[in-house]
Amino acid sequence: MHSSIFRACMAPLCVLLSTWQAHAKMLPWQQVKAMPFIVQDGLEIARQARGKAPSSLYVVCSQNKELHLILSTRLPGPRWAIEKGRDDNVSLFVGGIEQQLKVVMDLVEKGQDLTWLESAVSRDGEGEPDTLVTTRIKADEIKTIGSWFGDTPPLKVSIVGYAETGVFMVGAVAGPAIAEFNASCVTE
Repeated sequence: MHSSIFRACMAPLCVLLSTWQAHAKMLPWQQVKAMPFIVQDGLEIARQARGKAPSSLYVVCSQNKELHLILSTRLPGPRWAIEKGRDDNVSLFVGGIEQQLKVVMDLVEKGQDLTWLESAVSRDGEGEPDTLVTTRIKADEIKTIGSWFGDTPPLKVSIVGYAETGVFMVGAVAGPAIAEFNASCVTE
């Protein structure tokens, strides 16, 4: 009798865990409905630095063989001030200020707004992420980014300038992975 009760209690837990695992494998940009292009493939190149807001930076290959950067993070500041469709000039820094690529990012998906009470008690970075996408990145710019990432993932990767905010991450891959992704996008 105890084993049947145990099995009855464990079955919903197993379903919950398997659902969570399937959801966890979905990348943030795969859930964005307002993406301005169809993404064929993507590579996470940077992720949240310790003690910083949750964030991920991807290089993606569109159906038209164009490369873009996608930033998934919860933008700081008042939610009412964050508007979809707002293009901003931003800088991607890798390692330090001497390795800077200027790009244009557009907010294509805004995470859910918080209620007044939720916003009063929340910390920066809490809530559904916002998704920002660059205009097309040239293949030689991706090569440059790959060279900045070097043989080991860099300790500092940041996007600065969108709504005067900054997102600070660490490298998730080394330069050869970015070069390989670039080559596979262009030749597919």
